[in-house]
Amino acid sequence: MGVIQKSGSPYHRQTQGKIERFRQTLKKWLALQPAAETIDDLDRQLARFQHIYNQERPHRALDRKTPAEVYTSLPKAAPVTSSEQHWRVRYDKIDDVGTVSLRYESAMRHLAIGRAHKAKHVIILLAGPEVMIADVTTGELLAEHTIDPSKNYPPKK
Repeated sequence: MGVIQKSGSPYHRQTQGKIERFRQTLKKWLALQPAAETIDDLDRQLARFQHIYNQERPHRALDRKTPAEVYTSLPKAAPVTSSEQHWRVRYDKIDDVGTVSLRYESAMRHLAIGRAHKAKHVIILLAGPEVMIADVTTGELLAEHTIDPSKNYPPKK
């Protein structure tokens, strides 16, 4: 489904700002509570904090709304199914060695069209990993590719 997990750099606090701020708030809140005597007591305190933090406490960064209000007010993303395929359209020019470059899954891909087509203006249609490249003036289909994420130079069909 094209989901990529990204993690922050360990020991690099600049990339962990939100979680560091959350931990600071949690530590201050716990310091004001009576010390938990058992794990069950601590679990209850943490559940209470979670409820207050998400349901009751307004946040400045959220226009004084609670995280729960903001979360429920936004539309939720869902994976694209094959019947809902989204097409990306790009206009480009074939370079001197007969390729066009585009970004797919956060990496540059170089698609071979052929030196015979160098300097032609093209329209590039992308639907997921499927790519079609056509001459913009004639509509002639010049190349089709299926991008393999493990390769920067996918073979032409």
